[in-house]
Amino acid sequence: SLAMALGDAHAFELTFVWRNELEILGRVLDGLRLERKNYTRMADVMSCSWASFVECQAPRCPDSPPHCSDVFESLPEWPTFSEKDPRFMSLSTAPAMQAIQNHTVFSQ
Repeated sequence: SLAMALGDAHAFELTFVWRNELEILGRVLDGLRLERKNYTRMADVMSCSWASFVECQAPRCPDSPPHCSDVFESLPEWPTFSEKDPRFMSLSTAPAMQAIQNHTVFSQ
């Protein structure tokens, strides 16, 4: 499928950060019969998290960017990455913290 072929393509997240995912990907989404609400939700998560990084260098500022309070309430806590707790935020349909597997870079 096209989605599998694209995978995690470089800069693919930018359409979500800038909230023009439906304009850019609309025809592709329609062709794949994917639910647009999932892509709109991803745009909410990506744009709000990105705006927070810009504002306070963290994925969730104490004072949320405009229109982001509801988005952040639905996300799990996003702790600082560390060698002792090597987890990342998986930005999937249901964002969740996941452990990094085979993290040999830390054992050198």
